[in-house]
Amino acid sequence: MATLLNNLPSNMSDGFITEYKPIPNSGSKVQKRSLAKMMLALINDDQQPANTSSNVIPPIFDAEAKIPLL
Repeated sequence: MATLLNNLPSNMSDGFITEYKPIPNSGSKVQKRSLAKMMLALINDDQQPANTSSNVIPPIFDAEAKIPLL
């Protein structure tokens, strides 16, 4: 683990989050951006990683549950 930490850069370019391009079709754009933010937080050793609440599924309301799916 120490070797991995020693090889990480101390800072990233301003466009790192938008330029980060993992393997194509490996997730949605939101998931890729969230992963890039988490990686940047790890690199910068932030105590609080970026907000990842975009992956939270909203609860189903009773009215929506009663609508039949086609």
